[in-house]
Order: sequence, then structure tokens, then C-alpha cells
Amino acid sequence: MPVQWLLLAFFAFVIGHILFRFARSIRATVADDKLGKTVHVETSIGTFDLKPQESKDPLLASIPVYPGAAPLESRPPEYEAGIQVLGRGFRMLTATYWTSTPVEVVWEFYKRELPDWEENGKGACGRELVHHEPGCTRKVQVYSRDGRTLIDIGASLKRAAAAAAGAGNSSDSSYGVLR
Repeated sequence: MPVQWLLLAFFAFVIGHILFRFARSIRATVADDKLGKTVHVETSIGTFDLKPQESKDPLLASIPVYPGAAPLESRPPEYEAGIQVLGRGFRMLTATYWTSTPVEVVWEFYKRELPDWEENGKGACGRELVHHEPGCTRKVQVYSRDGRTLIDIGASLKRAAAAAAGAGNSSDSSYGVLR
């Protein structure tokens, strides 16, 4: 029995040491942008960038917005996240809108407008439609919060697809052209 405790203590020490070294290698910067805050995090295994965007990426612009829905006032129209971990990367785009129209009415609109998208179920975070394409997944999520209906539209691209999409406005990243 004492050998098991020694092994357990040794593994706990090794894992703690690895986590401590990893935590010390994290560098994060937060900067103010005219649209909001940008975040850049660097670690020994990769990077994470979050940036507000002034205009919609064509991938999001191709998803209809419920008539009369407005951008969520506390956010810029769109956010983009670029993630690079262990040599693999992807890009995520998201925009959030709100309306006073009931969730079920908005949901029916999206089911009608996006008939080839698959329903991803109904959960605690509302209902979601998803469309898978080579290298890209787009989604629409409809849910209720604080007495209003929120609509999240988003897209995620794998690294190669992100470079091929090249529709963004930013010039910094290993994705080629990435917003």
C-alpha cells in the first residue's frame, strides 16, 4: 500500500509541475479597440485571439437575420475568434441579434428559411440549426433571455478552410487572411 501512495504522490507532483510551468508560460493582453476589447493569449501550446468586427463576414452575411431583429446593443455586430493549438487552428465568427418576437415564431422563420439545415435539438440554450460544409460549420441558435428572443448566428472554419475563405479584413494570422 505505501508504494501506491508514493506513486500517487509522484504523479501528483509531476502533473502539478507541468501545470505550474504551463501557467507561467501564459501571456495575455487586453486592448481597447474602437468597437470593444480585443484579447490575445499566448501559451506554450498555442494562441487565442478574440476581436470585435465592424462588419459581417460573408459566411455570416449569407445567413438570414430575422426581419426586425437588431444587433445586441451591448456588443459589436460580430466577434471573431482565432485559435491555434498544437499546430492546428480554426476560426470562429459569431453575431448576436435580439427581437421582441416570441422564440417559436423566430424558430419557425429559420426552419422555413434554412430547410436543408439540420435541427440540433432543444436544450437549455434554446434551439439550434446546423449546416455542415467541407471545412466549415454554420449555426443559428434561437433562445430567450431577459424577456426577449436572442438569435446567435455563427460559423467555425478549420485552418485550411479559413485560409481559403479569405473573406476577412484582418491581415494578421497564420490563416492567410483572417478577420
